[in-house]
Amino acid sequence: MRSLRKISILLISFSIFFTARASAEELIRSLQLDSVVNEDGTVSITETILYDFGNEQRHGIFRYIPYKKVNQDEKSYVLDIKVEKITDGKGNDYKYTETKSGNDLMIKIGDPNKILSGQHIYVISYVIRGGLTYFETYDEFYWNGVGSGWKIPINFVTATVSFNRNFVEGELDGVCYTGPVGSTDKSCTINRLQKGITFAVSRVNPGEAFTFAVKFPKGYAAVLEPIQDNPSIIQLILIALAGIVAACFYVFLPILLLIKWLREKKHIQETARIVAAWFSPPKTSDGESLTPVETAITADVTAGDKAVPATIISLAQRGYLKITQKESREFVFSKTEKTGDGLFRKYENDIYNAMFSGDIFEISTKELSKKERFGAAGTSVANNAGDYLKKKGVFKSNPVNTSMAYLTLAIMSFFVGNVFLAVVSFILGRKSPRRPDSGIQTYSEAVSLKNFLVSQDPQFDFQAQEMMFFERLLPYATAFGVEDVWLKRFKDLYSTNPEWYQGDDFTRLAVMNTVVNNSFHSASASSRSSSGFSSGFSGGSSGGGGGGGGGGSW
Repeated sequence: MRSLRKISILLISFSIFFTARASAEELIRSLQLDSVVNEDGTVSITETILYDFGNEQRHGIFRYIPYKKVNQDEKSYVLDIKVEKITDGKGNDYKYTETKSGNDLMIKIGDPNKILSGQHIYVISYVIRGGLTYFETYDEFYWNGVGSGWKIPINFVTATVSFNRNFVEGELDGVCYTGPVGSTDKSCTINRLQKGITFAVSRVNPGEAFTFAVKFPKGYAAVLEPIQDNPSIIQLILIALAGIVAACFYVFLPILLLIKWLREKKHIQETARIVAAWFSPPKTSDGESLTPVETAITADVTAGDKAVPATIISLAQRGYLKITQKESREFVFSKTEKTGDGLFRKYENDIYNAMFSGDIFEISTKELSKKERFGAAGTSVANNAGDYLKKKGVFKSNPVNTSMAYLTLAIMSFFVGNVFLAVVSFILGRKSPRRPDSGIQTYSEAVSLKNFLVSQDPQFDFQAQEMMFFERLLPYATAFGVEDVWLKRFKDLYSTNPEWYQGDDFTRLAVMNTVVNNSFHSASASSRSSSGFSSGFSGGSSGGGGGGGGGGSW
């Protein structure tokens, strides 16, 4: 590993020689990260930065690295980052100071009594404790090699993740992401070696990130989880004060919530025009038809348990995939010639791409249960649908987030003994996201459609048979959880399966919904680490790992 570092520094020295003319623009000509995953669970990182101050006169550079990161449950954890040394590449030490500001470790390098310009090498060596994530079947190093905090361009970046022993082919795997924070673009190259993986990207623009993840076999590294961020004494005092204030609302808060719910319910009752049956998907005020998931949430905020199978059936019904029954509880999904590029909803596109990622054209429910990306995509369906409903004016806020907030309040209230608040929050609060007047008509249509789907009134059979739309509304029945009722009525009207379904019995589609839901929950569970952090291989993105941060000159 030391020889690799010497070679990299030598190459950078050559680049200084051949590009001795200072650029007028301040930039980083190259940045190389050499990371070694140690058996004790620590990670040793060396950053070799060729910094060009251009025509500017500076004292040195500063570098900040986040030492806190937040998992999927919004819990904060602290990484232990220990700076070992900072040199100029020839072994000469730089002066530097370390301070902590907010969630970042700030490293200020340079001498205030010296002025620099042109190109200089900075070699920053540090060790991380708690930087690895541990999953059920593998462990992972998920890191932001370049954070979005850099305000200057970086011409070339390489990152090498090495281990202290050789691995057989297939034991190591890597993925990398580039672009703005949240981007899933993979405009980077990967080179797999016996002892590690190397990543490279040609340019990182200001405000962008370069993130990589490497998975390796369990048992190689000791379990060294990050430390949960416990509150300081000042924070504890503030929490205590907040508890006193909260106690004042021990009685008043549930009463206020009850009054709020009663007002909203009365307003809806006076404004809504719900009928016994509605024969088409509800529409927003601008005429946009809602998807099955959006319709179920509009009618009942707490709905959405079958969001994933309803979305898959909707994709099949619209010609994006085919469903084949192989066994009583085994189904296969196949791509059609119609690509997912035409999907207008982000969560539909995420589900489609998670099922048929890469060169996959066919996948079974059993395979889906092991596909972490599918679990991550399914988890976000309801929340993304809620964002869309807020955007279209069906709700004043994301109803899924509001419902979850009340559920969290109910759980907290129960554990602190405020049973009254817990009951009001759980039963009434979760159903009380406010609707503008423009969204109440959409609500009326959604509830009326549900009335029709669950009704056994014979007069509606005639209406449905004339309109021949049972198949079109099947995803909506699934989203409402009444597909069993709907399929029985459907079977009486059709003697053959639709084009998008192959199997002995079309009513077995109800079984598929249960199997898909089980697969989704299994995949979702496997995409979480033991400390609650997501994997870089399922739902990973630029800026999504630990580390990163940024820097500049001073």
